[in-house]
Amino acid sequence: MATGNGAPTGAPASALSVGPTPDLELAAEFRRTPLGHHSDGLVRLLRLLRSEPLDGKHVVVCVQPFRKYRLGRLTARRGAPIEMISDLVFDSPAAAEWAVFARRWERYFGEPVDEDAVARTNQPSATPDERA
Repeated sequence: MATGNGAPTGAPASALSVGPTPDLELAAEFRRTPLGHHSDGLVRLLRLLRSEPLDGKHVVVCVQPFRKYRLGRLTARRGAPIEMISDLVFDSPAAAEWAVFARRWERYFGEPVDEDAVARTNQPSATPDERA
């Protein structure tokens, strides 16, 4: 659902700089390479997703270095502890970063990332016609 300015409901007007419709190619790129260098388009998207207000912002919490990661949510109160989210536990920072990306995507665009479409986009043998 869009607002009067074309941005998805709940998304700031700056959503228009990436586009009112999320680009699954960018999500697929992040899925392939959550850590490291990114294309200019993905860098712009990540800046938007990471610039959300702190209250309710999803983050990766390292519970045991190199072995155990969880998701947390920040609060608006400075110095408050991070609110841990459910029992989701990840064994790699990349998996945890993808989970945070997916939650921020949904918060920003108002719809969940289509993980099936992202997976199809990331299949090396898929032609553009097969991805549609």
